[in-house]
Amino acid sequence: MEIAPFVWREANYDDLVCVLPPARARVAEENRLGGARRAGGGSYGGDTCKPGFVWRDAFANDHVCVPPASRDMAGQENHLASVRRVGR
Repeated sequence: MEIAPFVWREANYDDLVCVLPPARARVAEENRLGGARRAGGGSYGGDTCKPGFVWRDAFANDHVCVPPASRDMAGQENHLASVRRVGR
């Protein structure tokens, strides 16, 4: 369970990392734009990102293409996850 004002990030259906509401909105937008940020082929096949984008890596095999700053934010959110939950 999250601690207010935190909400679940929901980068995928079972992503329960607690973040502030603007971060969840950012992730939803990244998910929406993810396909448009793929190169359509390359070193990583269909998961290859267009130049300027990287995999978000919010969870194992998270291949949503995002700006590098978003990947950094996902890493920070993951690092802080344990102190943002009830019963930590």
